[in-house]
Amino acid sequence: MAATLVRVNEVLDAFTREASKLAEAKSAALKKEAEALESILKRLLTGVLYCDMLYLEKNELILIDKSQEIPMGENRGIKVSNRLILSVDKVALVRRFGVEQWGTGTAFFEFADEQEMSCVEAVKSFGLDAICVGLMDQLKCQPPGDVITSEYQERIERADKLLAATQQDEGGENVEIIEA
Repeated sequence: MAATLVRVNEVLDAFTREASKLAEAKSAALKKEAEALESILKRLLTGVLYCDMLYLEKNELILIDKSQEIPMGENRGIKVSNRLILSVDKVALVRRFGVEQWGTGTAFFEFADEQEMSCVEAVKSFGLDAICVGLMDQLKCQPPGDVITSEYQERIERADKLLAATQQDEGGENVEIIEA
C-alpha cells in the first residue's frame, strides 16, 4: 500500500509540474497573441484615421459575427448574435451581444449588451486566427486604394477647371466656363 501511495504522489507531482508548465505556456501565448493583435489594429487604425481608405458602416468593422436565427414556428423566431467589432470612433474593440425575438403574432423584444474589450480579452474570447480571418474578410470587401486615389484626383481636376474658369486670362477677357 505504501509503495502505491508513493507512486500516486510521484505521478501527481509530475502532473502538477506539467499543468503549471501548460498554464505558463498558455498565458505567454495569449499575451503574445494580444500584442500581435494590438500591433495589427494600430497599423489599421492609423491608416483609417489618416487616409479615409475604408468604407465603414457606422465607423465600425465587424471582425466576427456569430449570429444564429432560431425558428420557433411559422414566421417567428429568435436571433442571437455575438459580434466583435472594431469601433473607429472609440478606437477600441467592442463585443456586442444581442438577443431579439421576431415574428408575426408575437411581442417583439430585443436585448443588447455592448462592452469594450482589451486585445487579451478578445483573443481569449474569439481567438487570434478567427479575428485575423474576419479582418481579412473585411479588408477584401474594401475598394483598392488606387480607386479611392483616382476619385480624389478627379475632384482635384474638376476643382482646377473651376478655378481656371473663374479667373480672367491675361488679356482681361473671361475664360470660357467649362462644365465639370
